Amino acid sequence: MSHLPQTGHEHHERIREHIDRLPALADLLEQRPVGDEFAARFVVEYDFMTGTLWPHVMVVEENVYPQLERLQQNRHSMAHLRREHAELNELIESMGGYLDRVEAGRLNPTDALGLRRLIIRFYALVKTHVGEEAEYLRVLQGNLSDDEQDVVERGLAHASSE
Repeated sequence: MSHLPQTGHEHHERIREHIDRLPALADLLEQRPVGDEFAARFVVEYDFMTGTLWPHVMVVEENVYPQLERLQQNRHSMAHLRREHAELNELIESMGGYLDRVEAGRLNPTDALGLRRLIIRFYALVKTHVGEEAEYLRVLQGNLSDDEQDVVERGLAHASSE
């Protein structure tokens, strides 16, 4: 018997641990000058975004979305979630544009406001996106054979272990 929703839940919990830190991180950008604590915390979360979260996005697009589209006979395309993935990538790249200034401790007030806006947008998008993906995993569990679920589950488990 497949444990696809549980595997997805474990995978998403790892993401939520980091994502749930973002509002407090964004709030640090309201200090003038921005405190030293922000840089270290931002680098940790940015590394997570690029090293763990983005690979998760690729695994989901390769292992989960094709199965959902097949089941739905492309009537309910995953295009909206793929667009959100593209938006997440743009937000990550935009945040990366601040990385040198963050690490050098040279964020001016305009930079701090811009980066704060990006972090909050990223947080909101990921929170809602992960919740929707969890619902889709339940759809797959109810409609895929055990062997098909195992393929999806192995892909998610591999991404979780990296």
